[in-house]
Amino acid sequence: MGLKTRPLSWPIGEEILDFDIRDDHSAETIAELRDKLCNRGVLLFRNQDITIQEHIKFTSYFGDQPFFPALQRNLHPEDRRIWIVTNIRNDDGSESYTRNTGRIWHSDQSFMPEPCMGSLLHCKEMPPVGGDTLFANACVAYDQLSNGMKKLLEGKRAIHDLNQASVYKERPPRTAEEEAQTPARSQPIFRTHPETGRKLIFVHPDVVTHIEGMTKEESRPILDYLAAQVSKVENTYRHQWQVNDLLFWDNRCVQHYAPLDYDQSDRSNRRLMYRTTIAGTAAY
Repeated sequence: MGLKTRPLSWPIGEEILDFDIRDDHSAETIAELRDKLCNRGVLLFRNQDITIQEHIKFTSYFGDQPFFPALQRNLHPEDRRIWIVTNIRNDDGSESYTRNTGRIWHSDQSFMPEPCMGSLLHCKEMPPVGGDTLFANACVAYDQLSNGMKKLLEGKRAIHDLNQASVYKERPPRTAEEEAQTPARSQPIFRTHPETGRKLIFVHPDVVTHIEGMTKEESRPILDYLAAQVSKVENTYRHQWQVNDLLFWDNRCVQHYAPLDYDQSDRSNRRLMYRTTIAGTAAY
């Protein structure tokens, strides 16, 4: 018997109904989930009251969980495969390093030689209002481009440089050692999804500095246009979290964004998420 599902929106997302990730799952079930992930971009599993080891075990069905240089801070003390995304202050009263994580549209680890395949984010605590995450389908966004724009940019590449991203200038500065682990990287502007074969837009405004062979000034209007194309409202799904939601997104075809839609000065607005990250392959 196949999975029971319902769509989360027209362009992106599928809720997997009556599913417990703690169970032992057959190869057939994992293959069906993977197919839905590739084609719908985001999978939602509600009511997953899980431990970090159960989270890691389910993630392992879909690939390895390597160490990513950009995720060196806020790792879980019990298992470094869990990255903690939270606005809860540290024990010494200092602000959490990840309190403003995701405040730009992006795909995870796009600046790495092999950007990650996907991420699984588990909600532990959530403010009563806000704390949402938005997702956009970059394949649908590509399909909507004119043939002229597709022809103009086909085969072109852009530079992804985490060390120039403004979002990191708002946090405690990365060390020289950390920056050396994430040098600027050339990636295709139009990526091909390795499992579906669909083309997609693989740029976002903060990490991508310019198009190869063009100046930053020449590149910026094109890059901004492509970024706006991906994040058009009609290409997105906005998730209103519930405690024990688990969201699994395909980083190869999905971008996401976490707006600051709640009052962080009110310490009762606690947001705590645990994330695992799956190894990917080189973009082409």
